[in-house]
Amino acid sequence: MDNATKRYLAEALTGMASVHDKELPTAAIAIWAQSLDGYSRDDLVKAFNRHARRSKFMPKPSDIIAIIEGRDDESTQGVLAAAEHAFYVAIRAIGSVGRYNTPDFADSATSRAIELMGGWSSFCDMTDREEPFERKRFCELYARALKNGDGPGLLSGSADRRRIVSVASTGRTKQLTDGKSDDTRRHETDD
Repeated sequence: MDNATKRYLAEALTGMASVHDKELPTAAIAIWAQSLDGYSRDDLVKAFNRHARRSKFMPKPSDIIAIIEGRDDESTQGVLAAAEHAFYVAIRAIGSVGRYNTPDFADSATSRAIELMGGWSSFCDMTDREEPFERKRFCELYARALKNGDGPGLLSGSADRRRIVSVASTGRTKQLTDGKSDDTRRHETDD
């Protein structure tokens, strides 16, 4: 941790301790600095500000780390909402893309989650009875894909691996024959 970040950390902790009527021993600042080593000053500023706005308690290093890493309740709710929306878009794409074409989701986390569930064809075979369980599984895999930042690119349909259908985050689709996107090869497949 550089000196400017250490100074900010000391100031933030002193301010937080003052607000919460707490004593802050010098040794505590050293423990905080060691615990938060590797995080940027910007990350710390955002995390301390977020904690100050929503909590009535003095933070612990683990609270600040959870905020920075997106493991706090507020971040988790945002990811869950994004995952639920992505699941809805994917379900809608089943009807417009079909199991035989290749969906090209605007969000790579959607593609990665579906790939980890067995691929596009398997996702298309989901029954209404399986849907609540698969939705939960999709949301967990989607959150992991967002955290890891990985995605497979394109998923393969079960028959025609050259017919790619672009799926926007709104669920709107466009068919791109042979993956080419010029206007002479596109047609809308909205429903």
